[in-house]
Amino acid sequence: MSLTRFAFVPVATVLVFAAGLMAQVDAAAKQMIEDASKAVSELQHVTMTVKTSQPGAGGAAGPSSEVAVTMLKGKETPLQTRYKGSLFIVGEGGNKDVDVLIVAQDAPGASPARRLITWRDDTLKKVLTQPTGANSVSDIWVSRLERLVLGPFEPNGKTPFESEIRGRSIEVVETKEFDGVPCQVIKVDVDGKLTRTLAIGLVDKLPRFYERRLGGLAQNWTFTKVSTDKAPTAKDLEVATPKGFTAQRLADPTPVAPKNPAQPANPPGGPAGEPGKTPPAGTTPKGTGLRNPPGGLIPGAAAPAWELASVDNSTVKSADLKGKTVVLAFFGPQFPLSSSMSTALQKVSSESNTKAFGVACRLQGDADVAAIKKTWADSNPGFPALVNGDDLASQLNIRGFPSVIVISPDGTVKQFFEGDVTADKLADATSAK
Repeated sequence: MSLTRFAFVPVATVLVFAAGLMAQVDAAAKQMIEDASKAVSELQHVTMTVKTSQPGAGGAAGPSSEVAVTMLKGKETPLQTRYKGSLFIVGEGGNKDVDVLIVAQDAPGASPARRLITWRDDTLKKVLTQPTGANSVSDIWVSRLERLVLGPFEPNGKTPFESEIRGRSIEVVETKEFDGVPCQVIKVDVDGKLTRTLAIGLVDKLPRFYERRLGGLAQNWTFTKVSTDKAPTAKDLEVATPKGFTAQRLADPTPVAPKNPAQPANPPGGPAGEPGKTPPAGTTPKGTGLRNPPGGLIPGAAAPAWELASVDNSTVKSADLKGKTVVLAFFGPQFPLSSSMSTALQKVSSESNTKAFGVACRLQGDADVAAIKKTWADSNPGFPALVNGDDLASQLNIRGFPSVIVISPDGTVKQFFEGDVTADKLADATSAK
């Protein structure tokens, strides 16, 4: 329900110049975003229901998740966040009922930031606990939940809404109620390519809606039942062990270099805790139930030959890229490449012996392909995009988006990443060493 403004507030307008164009920054709107950044940073505890939705590139409604989040950020206790609800999981047939607790072992922003993860596995009838590390199963839960569910509440050590505060254009769109809370709706043009829409509570300054959009690709979060009144108890944060389930702590993950790339050993605490089973040649083991081990091929495995259409209507073949380092960044309409990841891909693609490609998957017909082409034409990210890469993603054991495979000049896999990749990590992965 839309509301009229509660009072007339003179708005100071600041003019800024970006990319040779004059854009407007509403000073009052920018201050509202700064207030929201401070409010999120200073939260000591919060409970809320988060609904995420990923519209497809063709404009149709995409998959969604609805998860109850309980977060404790006390000064004397480690950061603890429990997630319980229906989570959409790419590559696992849709939504799954999840119950996961993530407990930080380091301060937000530490690299690597260690966490202790506890989750309920309905297939194994176990409540499992494992530290993160070495692309463990627990790492996957961090990627799924902190990045995809929390959105602007993600405890990554960065300043919330940092890119929005620096936006080239910031304007108030309207005042509107979200979940019965009066909010200021603000639209931000971040850099001429990326746009953000925020709905910020007029009283508590916390976000109730957040959307990231690049061309026809978008992802949004809606936050309801937001409460900061009462700190959660240990009971509120506990992943309960249902009747008939057992609790088990998996081994701390450690990277193990396989002696023979064609016969990799199961990683410690591998799927279902079954050490003796050998996975398919060149791949990590396939998970069971909710347990989705890291994807990709192991280092040293031969990458498959492939041939894909590019957004410029040409055809790109792996055979034509022999002798070069190739970076394939897989994404979907629901999970577009972030601005920082696009910048990282642009940087490595500018190197003389490296070719980087965005690989679009999960496209639904010609309309989605056209939307990808338009997005690339409008944004000109500095590296080409390939479309309909689902078969290649399956051959490379891609289990989630975004994911990045780095292929050496000799055609073997060098490194695999799931989630956003920093420019430094990608540069290191593509270096000759």
